[in-house]
Amino acid sequence: MRSLLLLLLLFAAVRLPAQCDTTSLPCSEHGWQLSPHGMLRVLVIFAEIEYDQDPSQDPVKQAEPHWPKGQLPQWADELFDHQPLDRPKGRVTRYYHDMSLGNFTLLGDHLDRVITLRESEERNLRSATQLSAATVAKANTMGDFRTAHGLAIADFDHWKDGGKAGLPKEAGPDTPHSFDHVMVIFRNSVLGHGQGSTDAGSPGQLFGHPSDTQSRFGGMYGMPFEILQHEFNHLLFGGNNFHSGGGNAPQFTRYFIAQ
Repeated sequence: MRSLLLLLLLFAAVRLPAQCDTTSLPCSEHGWQLSPHGMLRVLVIFAEIEYDQDPSQDPVKQAEPHWPKGQLPQWADELFDHQPLDRPKGRVTRYYHDMSLGNFTLLGDHLDRVITLRESEERNLRSATQLSAATVAKANTMGDFRTAHGLAIADFDHWKDGGKAGLPKEAGPDTPHSFDHVMVIFRNSVLGHGQGSTDAGSPGQLFGHPSDTQSRFGGMYGMPFEILQHEFNHLLFGGNNFHSGGGNAPQFTRYFIAQ
């Protein structure tokens, strides 16, 4: 009987999930800059650069059919689902649904037009962060806030700003609203394709509201899925000593266990 009791206690200890014993010490289950639980919606801005001073600087030498100049990319609605679905379809939404076993829902919607920056109006085309800020500033001149699926600013604010890395995040909207995440994807910029970054903070006031976190990516040759999920995972899991999802590694011979 005693042996059976010890065996049951051991089994229970193995089965019990690890719990954070305090809210004052960082714990991975609380996420890094963003909570890895519940639901969050990303605002995406698609942008391009008009090289009106020196066209030879345009990295896109031939038209790419997946993203025609002056238009939204053909895959704009394939990134995210804009509303929850029982069976997610958007590639990024489906990825986070699967990798979290349905415990984290990442939705998104995009502004209904491409934002065009002019070379003659920008001081620094080599800085991706400055290009993001310039894109936000340009978007503010384009009229009212309109997304492809008619969402409001409040639909992009589900978590309060100011969450500390590794500590619990507070659900609910900010007052005034702050976008949980603003993502800028460029057609033809210094980011090329498969490059990008993400961090806390805001690229500037967008239609009168800042953002809690931000990112920017290059989509020259198609949907930047690999680098997008790699970098967004940093917001969930940790800084540059935490890497997941691939998509941001040097080219070298590598080997993977067969699935």
